[in-house]
This record gives sequence, C-alpha cells and structure tokens, in this order.
Amino acid sequence: MLGQAEAKAKTAGIEPEGKILESWGDKIASVLIEDATQWGADLIVMGTHGWTGLMHILMGSVAEGLLKQSDVPVLLVRSKGE
Repeated sequence: MLGQAEAKAKTAGIEPEGKILESWGDKIASVLIEDATQWGADLIVMGTHGWTGLMHILMGSVAEGLLKQSDVPVLLVRSKGE
C-alpha cells in the first residue's frame, strides 16, 4: 500500500518519503510525531476512517492524537467508506 501511494505521488510530480514505523506499547500518535520531528517533516499526511460514536470509542483515534499533539501540520484524508 505504501508503495502504491508513493508511486501515485511521483506521478503527480511529488517526491515522497515513506516509512513504516512499529510501536511496542507507545501511543502510535507519539511515535509518528517523534519520527516526523526527527527528520524535519513539513507535513504529516494520514488516512482516517472517520469513525464516530461507539467505533471511535472502541478503536481510539490516532488521527485525533496527531491533531492534538503535533506541531507539524497534519492533513487527514478520509476513506471513501470501505
């Protein structure tokens, strides 16, 4: 999936930098923010399901954590309801 997103960005004339991160118990939002800060990201782009209500409570929201904690601008891209 990451490769497909990078290829799409390159087709649009953008040179992306992609990376897969793992979290061993840390909140993933904090891991993402730390990594983005370390390499000087200008923007964090992230997909979101846009869940609300019970699903949001049960699943939590990494996107919400990013928006609340990050000093780097965050662009959320909502899924098409898959």
